[in-house]
Amino acid sequence: MKSLLLFAAFALASPLLSNELPDAPVAKVQPAHPIEHHTRAVFFSGVSLLAASQLADAVTTRQLLDRGGWETNPIFGKYPSPGRQAGMNLVLFAARTTTFYFTERSHRAWVRWTGRALLGEIIVNHAQLAACNAGIDVHGVASNCHELPGF
Repeated sequence: MKSLLLFAAFALASPLLSNELPDAPVAKVQPAHPIEHHTRAVFFSGVSLLAASQLADAVTTRQLLDRGGWETNPIFGKYPSPGRQAGMNLVLFAARTTTFYFTERSHRAWVRWTGRALLGEIIVNHAQLAACNAGIDVHGVASNCHELPGF
């Protein structure tokens, strides 16, 4: 019995005593697609600019409403409460961000660039409206800020 156990131990240990080891499996690492990193940076830049411009528009609109002005966008109503204004801005921001996210994930360049162009137009529109809201004198000549044609 001892010789059988000794033989089994030697048989199992003999591959470990040899100088040649079996080749270890090599993991195949797929390189990250070069567009993915670039697209992620474009997405976060676009969303950050959207948030900043939309926030500037919302703050200047609230200041204008507090001075006696009114909102011209029918989605908000003529005199929206701060809660309604914040809620609608949040819904619009979420919808635009989601749309931009899905256009950036597209493998078609024309879809990505269309999404970027539309987001850029929305950012410029909010920046223009913020500048216009800040410059309105509610006690002077009546003037309104109008959105750019488009979205």
